[in-house]
Amino acid sequence: GAAAKASFEERMAELERSGDVSAIYTFIGIVGNVLGDPVHKQSRYEVEIGDIFSQIFQKLDELSRPSSSRRALATYTAVTSPSTVMSQASTEYSAISAKTSTLSASDCEPVVQRIRGQLAPLTITLGTTEADQKNSLDQLVWTLGLCQTAMVSSAQQQWDYVREAIQALLLNYLRGKSGSSYQTDKNGLAIFAIRGGTTVNDVATSATLAPDSTTIKYTNRILTGQSGLGTNVDVHAVAFNKATNPFDSSDTQTVSSRVLSLKVFSSLASGSSTVPTSVSPLSISGLSEAHKVEITLFTHVAPPAKNYNETTGIFTATVCSFWNTSSSTWIQFHTAYQVGDMGRIPCKTDHLTEFATVPGTVGCDSLASQTPAANNMCRVCGGGTPKPMQGICDWQGTPCTTSLARDRCGVCGGRNVSFTSDATRNVSGVCDYKGVACGVVSNVQEIPTVCGICANPTKRAETQRNAGICDCQGTGVPNGGKVLDRCQVCDGGNSSMDYCGHSPDIPVSLVCHTGGVDSTWNSSCTGCDGVPRPDKGLGGIKVDVCGVCGGGGQNCT
Repeated sequence: GAAAKASFEERMAELERSGDVSAIYTFIGIVGNVLGDPVHKQSRYEVEIGDIFSQIFQKLDELSRPSSSRRALATYTAVTSPSTVMSQASTEYSAISAKTSTLSASDCEPVVQRIRGQLAPLTITLGTTEADQKNSLDQLVWTLGLCQTAMVSSAQQQWDYVREAIQALLLNYLRGKSGSSYQTDKNGLAIFAIRGGTTVNDVATSATLAPDSTTIKYTNRILTGQSGLGTNVDVHAVAFNKATNPFDSSDTQTVSSRVLSLKVFSSLASGSSTVPTSVSPLSISGLSEAHKVEITLFTHVAPPAKNYNETTGIFTATVCSFWNTSSSTWIQFHTAYQVGDMGRIPCKTDHLTEFATVPGTVGCDSLASQTPAANNMCRVCGGGTPKPMQGICDWQGTPCTTSLARDRCGVCGGRNVSFTSDATRNVSGVCDYKGVACGVVSNVQEIPTVCGICANPTKRAETQRNAGICDCQGTGVPNGGKVLDRCQVCDGGNSSMDYCGHSPDIPVSLVCHTGGVDSTWNSSCTGCDGVPRPDKGLGGIKVDVCGVCGGGGQNCT
């Protein structure tokens, strides 16, 4: 172990004296590959190997400093040699993986910056062969994967470097590879990237990211007709370390799932003489319902306490959200949610950005929303202004307390009392003079008038002659006590009705005499015997077939 360490230091000193920076990177890559093997890390020379890796980190850091006399990457100049890219990719991964259990932001920041500045620019070639390119890409994204958690505590810009480096590496790898794809799941970083063929319709329309089966489904049509979209596009789906919020320094909200970045880029052409220094994702937004992207995210954190509010009907749950760069916050969207246990949440989005599940709100309509629907005072979801007899509200639109049930008349704690007077309306509510609850007509709850007759509230004070509790005086006097007699005379006492009027079978027109006693008085029930007999009905006693008055029509001679 001591001999190996001494040999490394001697060779490194020789290379430093030569000033051959490429040779230094190559040597570091070889040593890092060999000593990065788990067999060596667990050997009895673990201390010496750790010292060698510390020196590697120190040397890489020295070479990246602006003040270094041997700095090969002034202001992070892109590496031009594919072999150097391969060697440095191997070195960076070996060095970082050797410190997995103790990684910190200070370890990762210079590494991430070197990858972003030297190995991720779109002008470089990741390797001499396609296999070499994939190997370099693997090692670089695996390095970035190991640094995810450590970098969360760093400045937001440092996390942006991680995301930018991954984006550029994927674009570079897929350059000129029509129909090709790249997928990996290691060190907490799951990636699926694909380049379409000759048209956007060649892009795959679904992907599953291990290990928690985060799924993405979309239609090819979301890519057609978008402004600025060429014939070839790359689709990048990157799921970061579970329950790690890459935007911690901007927003302290806890995410409950992997943060999924889903974006579309114009593909880089193969062999182009002019390669852009950076590529921004295409703006994909405003998708119709039929073309929305379906994302299923797995929650790794138990949902928050439901905290159900019985008054508003709103409760807390795990919901879908997207990162809003303008406000630097997670914005809740879609209607799905998760309560009780961890599980999968399907989220449908009309635009592409970063997505995650976060604690959010669900409305009284059981739909998750940034502005959830709430009960009104009557505890009716989305009920608007409280209305009489709505939900738990009484006949006046005032909520009943939980201890007082509403009776059928709409009175909190009432006893279903019939309407008897306007002064006691508070105990009879919407019940009429018969004790029957008034209904809703044209979306308006009817109430009893002063006569106890159901009508529109605007007619509450109107009287009605001889109706409900109103008597026959004028247009009706509530509880006036005067009634119409059989001859329809108010408080007449049937004084204009003759004796025959006591028979209900004889029409009123024959027994009522508004002009007083006349020749027709009692005539309607006076028969052949000259005696009025209401009990005998119209015509009184009659002559039988034998000509006998009141006879039975038998024994005729």
